[in-house]
Amino acid sequence: DFDYTTEEGEERWAVGGLISASGPKGEGVIRFQFGVDVAPILAEPAVFARLKLAVIGQFVSKYAGMMYELLELRANMNNPTWEIGVDDLRALLGVTGKMTNFAHFRNYALTSAISEINEKSDIAVTMTETKKGRKVESLTFTIEKKDFRQAMESELQHKSVRKSGAAARVKRDGGGSKRDPDTVDMLDRRTGRERGGWPPLLKSETLEQVREIAAGWDVGFLEREWYGWQQGKEAPRDPDKAFLGWVKGYVKNHRLT
Repeated sequence: DFDYTTEEGEERWAVGGLISASGPKGEGVIRFQFGVDVAPILAEPAVFARLKLAVIGQFVSKYAGMMYELLELRANMNNPTWEIGVDDLRALLGVTGKMTNFAHFRNYALTSAISEINEKSDIAVTMTETKKGRKVESLTFTIEKKDFRQAMESELQHKSVRKSGAAARVKRDGGGSKRDPDTVDMLDRRTGRERGGWPPLLKSETLEQVREIAAGWDVGFLEREWYGWQQGKEAPRDPDKAFLGWVKGYVKNHRLT
């Protein structure tokens, strides 16, 4: 359930299922598709790519992840504020009929979610309440990007557009293969990246080291930058070691302010 603006500037709304799938029994093939209204939104990097799984994965509260998704979609607006009725927000967070007392809703869902978002994500959020009499009827969230995110986005605006890691992978495969490197093979239960494909499946220990070396940086962003930098070069024999070395040089030459 979402609102969006067309290229012509028309404001629209849409409701649709994320995915549907079907296939004949015994064939071993599943055909899936996204809804006609949802597909264009998912295909637009300026919208969908903002939902950073690395950030969402840090949240303990389920409401923090849901709130982050809702707020992140508005972080790049000229006026990054979001006003919503309390009942509408309850519906979006799936608490209709639960925590009917606003004080409970605020204390057990909203306050903890905002606290986690402010501590662990790349945005800072404040919430103000609008009352009618003694009842809180709507909430306004003000969103501000943290300094390190502003620095990264400013840097990206001055760079030439790089081909995605997927495009680089297709090029190395001879231009014809579009197989997802994370697809699990039905025979050996391993993915293409686990067999040494590109981009490589970096070890969790490597990513932990990167978080220490590049404190404050988004690890997913650094991975994408490395894939782009590596494009056209010979694949390293030890991707983990190569990535760590690249990160050390990158953060040294791109200080966060």
